Amino acid sequence: MANFVCNVCGSLAKIYASRPLSETAREMFLACTNERCEHSFRSLYDVLNTILPSALPADDPERLPPGTSPVMKIRTTKRDRERAAKACEHRQHAIERRNQAAAEQKAFTAREPAAGQNRPQDTFSRCETTAKPPCA
Repeated sequence: MANFVCNVCGSLAKIYASRPLSETAREMFLACTNERCEHSFRSLYDVLNTILPSALPADDPERLPPGTSPVMKIRTTKRDRERAAKACEHRQHAIERRNQAAAEQKAFTAREPAAGQNRPQDTFSRCETTAKPPCA
């Protein structure tokens, strides 16, 4: 089995889904195993050309019929499935945090007065000339 590497942190990446694009090409969906990175990405696998023809005769039962796509079997253990579920949960939380931060930023910018308008009396800018003495 080939090892795939995350292009962000360099950790091992696991295939969690794939689908055929043609007889020789597959699109693979991968997730980084580094819990701090949580990078998820797609990759393409394609057979470019034959270097050495198969030794299987044309009528061999092991040979795939023409026009069929091989099924990529991914062996997973219980631990792999648990880690994939945990990574998915972490990604969901990250998306929720990002969406919440975006909503808060949008609400904050909506409260900001437009340029040239007077600021409310209870709001101070960083450039106030009247500074209070620091607390002891």
